Amino acid sequence: MKAFVINEDQIKNSVMLLVGALLAAFIFGYYLGSLPSSSADLANQAQENLNSKQNIKQLETETLQKNDVINPETIKADKVAEEKRLLKEKEAAARKEAEKKQLAKKEAAKKEAAKKAAAKKEAARKAAAKKEAARKAAARKEAARKEAARKEAAKIEAAKVEAAKLEDISKQKNENDIKSDITKTQMPVDESDLDESDVEKKVYSIQAGMFASEANANSFIDKLAAKQFDAYVSSFMSSSGTTKYNVRVGRFAEREQARELLKEFQKSFSSPAYVVISR
Repeated sequence: MKAFVINEDQIKNSVMLLVGALLAAFIFGYYLGSLPSSSADLANQAQENLNSKQNIKQLETETLQKNDVINPETIKADKVAEEKRLLKEKEAAARKEAEKKQLAKKEAAKKEAAKKAAAKKEAARKAAAKKEAARKAAARKEAARKEAARKEAAKIEAAKVEAAKLEDISKQKNENDIKSDITKTQMPVDESDLDESDVEKKVYSIQAGMFASEANANSFIDKLAAKQFDAYVSSFMSSSGTTKYNVRVGRFAEREQARELLKEFQKSFSSPAYVVISR
């Protein structure tokens, strides 16, 4: 035997159609019917209305009783629908959770990128500071090197000046010693060539040089002779007890004659020379 299955939606639709039809019939009969003329008619009409209401109530009761009948197919369909609904809710919740995790992942990646950028910026700042410190250290080192070089140059210059001073002092001392020795020396003059009146006369000569070696003195005389200067050697004992050799040029009775020759001598030789007096 085949069972006739009525689902809940069909029952509801049938009840609504039935109630609507009864209300429409009632309203139509109320407005189009004749008015009652007596109390008996009014009583009959009231009874009919009551019967109509009872019929509607009875129909609703029957409908509800039919709806309470257990239908396996309906239960299965409802269960499937419920499972689908729960599955959709789970899928929606899963999507929402996945979106939440994805958003959290993006936010974490953003924070990590910001952290790396800050670290890179800090590293660049430290590298720049280190480079600047190295540059300043190099500048200080270079300044110290230049200062040391300047001091060393100043020290060398001071040493040169001091050496020049010492050389000037030594030179001046040597010249003073030479002048002193020359003053103490009497030039040997061949008196046989002079008259008795000439013996006491002064003779002016040019002191061209003084040597500790006779050989060096004779060599200088040869150089003077090559320039047409008549020179001779005069030896004497110095204050230190050693023999010195003077190289002199000319014998003049007048100082001015010796000075004129001195000018000519200085044009040819750069060695110091001066006029001396001898007899």
